Amino acid sequence: MTLTGYEAAFISIIIATAFFAGVAYLKMNSIRGVFDFFHNPSPKKNAFSLTIANITLGSGVVYLVLGAETNGILMLLAPAAILAGYLFLSKSSKSLESCDLEPGEDLLHAAQRHLDRLNPNDPVPLAKYFSIFLMVVYALGLSYELLASPMVMMPFLTTSPGTFAAISISFFLLLTALLTVVFGGVSGVLRTDIVQMISAIILILIVLAAICPQGGYQETASIDSILIFTTSSFVAVLMVCVAAISTQYYSLINLAVGSHLESNKRARTFRVVGVSVAIITGFFIFASLITQAHGENLLEMTANMFSPIGQSKGFFPVILGFSIAFGLSSIICSTADSTIIAITQFWYFNVSRGDSGREPDQQRSLKNIRLWMAASSIVGFGLLSILYSFRQDLFTLLLFIASGVPAFAPAIWLLFKLVSKPHTICVFTRTVLWTYLSLIVLAYFVAVALLLTDNSKSIGLVGIVALAISIVITFFVWKKARKIDLNSNISNNSGAVQC
Repeated sequence: MTLTGYEAAFISIIIATAFFAGVAYLKMNSIRGVFDFFHNPSPKKNAFSLTIANITLGSGVVYLVLGAETNGILMLLAPAAILAGYLFLSKSSKSLESCDLEPGEDLLHAAQRHLDRLNPNDPVPLAKYFSIFLMVVYALGLSYELLASPMVMMPFLTTSPGTFAAISISFFLLLTALLTVVFGGVSGVLRTDIVQMISAIILILIVLAAICPQGGYQETASIDSILIFTTSSFVAVLMVCVAAISTQYYSLINLAVGSHLESNKRARTFRVVGVSVAIITGFFIFASLITQAHGENLLEMTANMFSPIGQSKGFFPVILGFSIAFGLSSIICSTADSTIIAITQFWYFNVSRGDSGREPDQQRSLKNIRLWMAASSIVGFGLLSILYSFRQDLFTLLLFIASGVPAFAPAIWLLFKLVSKPHTICVFTRTVLWTYLSLIVLAYFVAVALLLTDNSKSIGLVGIVALAISIVITFFVWKKARKIDLNSNISNNSGAVQC
């Protein structure tokens, strides 16, 4: 072996691009039309895919690990909050089991269909504007993930990281995710997720090896270092938990996966995903707490463990370097490809109002979808280059991206209730729609103002306040819907509407 561990790690990123694109390409000929491109009805495959898509690197694992170092043992509440969010989502999804959802229909599309029926000439454009806002937020989130993750990977790739190397890695990660989706659609995503999950498990084993006691490791242990119970830590963990719960409702990926499944399997799939993600994220937080109790940093310890190996030549350094880089790439790409397919699905069905069952030329439609996907991803990479100027304060950038979107969570919860009883959908008027959207826009304006006035530490509170106001708005709208439901003499199954 003439390669060093670092060289093998860098090459593995290029190999990952070719491998995942090739696996997805093998599914290309089996895609018969637009519906097949966006949907796969397998509960097991979707649960598997959604689990690995939730294990993000820059905005997930690293965020939680650093949070554990700052807030100590309280961060173990975060996995519990993720589980709670999915259990709430599962319960909300269960209310749709008796509804007349069409095959492959997402929640926003179902709500729009009922609003179209209520006022065919001038319906409330709920699905269009909700989808546009969520698409923009998730495109920014994808750009952030591709921006932050290479910085996590660099210590495992070289001893002298630079801007060009980080941008190159970002490009290959985006290219990998894009080719996976363009060739294979959602089936390509599901197939590559199997390999990505295996790679993630190998990475977990490497982290375990890094935190195993060595030398005087046990003697330096101090449980007091992780027992952090300050006001700031309580507030920080509360914000993390609120975000973990609310995210599950407005997540484009969750809503997209929900559209793939039959009604009676949707709720169970969300429960399985919630348990799986909670266990995996809990592991990384627990590993961080163990190293912190021994006066170490998990990320630095893992990187330091690899550094002498990475500079060495031989079979073991090459295999280890390849495994780490391939595993990190897999975690990033699993989130990126799921995000790209979800954004494209919502653009096609809810913004452009495409109808996969009535497309006269399915292959031409697929070509246009793939071209739109590629073009939007290139724009996304341009966003990445702009966002790179904020690389010194990635945490603030993440808080900014998430500052207004929590306000969507109560609105989505409300839609679950309204769609399950379509005769109440009339409460979602234009006034209600623009109230929600105005609140979200206002939240982002406040976040920008805080950013420009060097009050970035307060940006995290913007999302909490926006969520609280949205809950109040939702309460009054739902109260009106309940009144309509109680006074209605029309069967829910008739499809009629009474306000």
